[in-house]
Amino acid sequence: MQTIDLVATGGGDVTIDDIEMLGVEKSATAADIDTALNITATGANGTTGSNVTVSAINVASAATLDTVTIVSDADATVNFTTGAANLTITTFDASASLGTNVIDTSTSGAAVSLTMGAAKKNTITTELNQQDTITLSTSAGKDIIKVLDDTTAVDKVVNFKGGAGGDVIEIDVSALSIAGTLDDFNSTAVTLANKVVMNTDANGVATAAEYTDNSLNKEMNILKLTNTFADVAAVYGALDLDAGTELDNLADNDEVLVLWTNGADSFLSNVVASADDGASFDAGANLIQLVGVDHTTLTADNFAFI
Repeated sequence: MQTIDLVATGGGDVTIDDIEMLGVEKSATAADIDTALNITATGANGTTGSNVTVSAINVASAATLDTVTIVSDADATVNFTTGAANLTITTFDASASLGTNVIDTSTSGAAVSLTMGAAKKNTITTELNQQDTITLSTSAGKDIIKVLDDTTAVDKVVNFKGGAGGDVIEIDVSALSIAGTLDDFNSTAVTLANKVVMNTDANGVATAAEYTDNSLNKEMNILKLTNTFADVAAVYGALDLDAGTELDNLADNDEVLVLWTNGADSFLSNVVASADDGASFDAGANLIQLVGVDHTTLTADNFAFI
């Protein structure tokens, strides 16, 4: 076992700009060597808590860091950012962290399993095209998951709390690029200045013959669908909003957000119109999967644009 221990106590600070790893875990004659990074931040000096910052872990070639563990008290702050794209972190364990954590594994070479504790605030950014699993604490605390782009292997989030005061999905509106820009249902580009406006398809259907739900307004930027779909292709294959008279400005190639369920999990996805007035859609991508979450409990409070 190779272990690195970073410890800050009594209001102290530990800042690491670069941890160098050799990038070799085994040879032809030696077994794998487990590697671990342990971060501990506890104890206040009367006014501030302890802080640990790791801004980069760089490797000469492909390497695996088996475990990263964070232990902290409520006054501590831990900032952790991976560096080299060929570094793989297998397990990230912050289950004993009670402070403020900012975790960025967006350059990880493979999917990461992250377990978060009842911290005051966890802000988590993961790699774009790997199916990371993020398990949140069921106890108090606020978790922010950042969505940076359309994903080919959508992240799974366990124990996400819906409703006011719950967890938050932050959506980078500049990065969603199936069609070019993210729009609201009035064909207007969404920016980070926009508040989330969510409407629900109260009819439980999404076809032209039945879609006359005028409770939907063109200022909405997330549409919650109440019927059940097998996957995002089924979602955009069934959508026809042409009969919604409030949505007559939707244009071909407008890219909009929908919230839907497969009956077990909730998904936030972007879908692309292929005709005016939202009469048909022909593409889409999942942004995040909320495991075991009833999507009817999710509100505008659970989403934000960045």
